[in-house]
Amino acid sequence: MKQLKLMSAMASLLVTVTVSAQKAELKDLTNDYYAVKNAMVAEDGAAAKEYAGKFLNIMQAVPVNSMSTAERKVWKKHFPEMKTAGEAISRTADISEQREHLNALSVALFAVLKEFNVQDNPIYYQYCPMKKSYWLSKEKEIKNPYYGDKMLKCGSVKDMIK
Repeated sequence: MKQLKLMSAMASLLVTVTVSAQKAELKDLTNDYYAVKNAMVAEDGAAAKEYAGKFLNIMQAVPVNSMSTAERKVWKKHFPEMKTAGEAISRTADISEQREHLNALSVALFAVLKEFNVQDNPIYYQYCPMKKSYWLSKEKEIKNPYYGDKMLKCGSVKDMIK
């Protein structure tokens, strides 16, 4: 009986550690996404390129085996789109070209984060009506990454993860 309780406790601890690792990786992934988006707001293509590379590295490290069946299904559905958009952004420092891929990255990442809901802070799903495109932000205030200084305040909050 003691052995069974010990094994159960160890299994529980392993699950907790794995889920914690998954949560940490998804938080890091979100932070690197924010860095990409913020670099676009600042019109800094070189920084967006660098952070997109970091985003891709973190994305590869997310522990898929510890996901529930529903989480794994969402991850596998959106992983290719996140990877393709992240790679496209990481290949160039041309801000205009990078911005062409931000919507795909944002839509896919938002779907993943909504399913996993591991964030400690709200995530705002924001929309640019001129570009017909989305981005994620940790602030409610609009800072449009598609037009930088030209239309910094253009957009609205369409959804939110609490």
